[in-house]
Amino acid sequence: MLFTKVSIHTIAHLEAPHVLTSAQISTRLAKTLKRVKLSETLLERMTGIKERRFWSGNIQPSDVATEVAEKVIQKSGLQKSDIDAVISTSITKDFLEPSIASIVHGNLKLPAKCINFDVGSACLGFLNGIQVAASMIEAGMLKHVLIVSGESGHQGMEATLARLEQTNANAEDVRNQLATLTLGSGGVAMIVSHKDSAPAGHPIKSALFLAASEHARLCCGWHDRMETDAPELLKQALEIKVKTVELAKNTQGWDLATFDEIVFHQVSKSYINEAIKRLKIDSKKVYLTYPTFGNMASASLPYTLSKLSETGRLVPGKKVALIGAGSGLNAMVFELVW
Repeated sequence: MLFTKVSIHTIAHLEAPHVLTSAQISTRLAKTLKRVKLSETLLERMTGIKERRFWSGNIQPSDVATEVAEKVIQKSGLQKSDIDAVISTSITKDFLEPSIASIVHGNLKLPAKCINFDVGSACLGFLNGIQVAASMIEAGMLKHVLIVSGESGHQGMEATLARLEQTNANAEDVRNQLATLTLGSGGVAMIVSHKDSAPAGHPIKSALFLAASEHARLCCGWHDRMETDAPELLKQALEIKVKTVELAKNTQGWDLATFDEIVFHQVSKSYINEAIKRLKIDSKKVYLTYPTFGNMASASLPYTLSKLSETGRLVPGKKVALIGAGSGLNAMVFELVW
């Protein structure tokens, strides 16, 4: 799909304050790892994640989403009355219902006419949120859309650690639940606007989506854990990413060599390194957040984009590719001009 009327108005992020290192996790699981004959360096060595962050106490995903939404609105210079819609993409939630978007809407005291809803698509959710917002703006339905993600992986992490500390946990249990131990927390918000209402915005030029839903059960998550066939998930996620980029090349004229920055969903060292290799990308174009923030689920890719912007590398005119995938399996790519 092509866009001619849509820009990213503003983006902002929040860093969770508490650091949990992979070394601390390994120390906690030392007895289990020793008993099942797995190395204490397994987690950091396999994932490349040195640490991840978590929120304090009883902080809920909606609290994070509200705070980062306030931050992005203030940064944008817009009024709350300007926001036409709120889309939440968080995987972690306060409740099954109501939606996180409705809680954020109420916390921000947005106008009654401002629509609000959640978009759920695992780690790809934020990109799907951008797709929905951009399509509605392109169609002339809305002018400014607020997209938010407040992810909190602490509950799943603690439940998984407690479970793996049990004496009956075996090596397969550890490997199957390793993905949960990569999770971190973070908040990110973006305002997507009609280009005429965002003169200093960053145009969204094109987007493309592909599904490989025959692999939907390779990664399944509950409130207290994820169970993942990690090698097969990595293989199939890379395949759908490569196919999506190839389709963008054939239908929209993409050439990754012409992009100045490539922003990936951040999962682990092997995931990023294999993507760089398969897509023949210059690694200098890929900004990394996973070593110090882990996998922040739906917040990961936009958080990385916001951190990249914070470094000053995203000067006006730079061409940026967003490349994401999520359990399902689904993949999406976006072309931006900063």
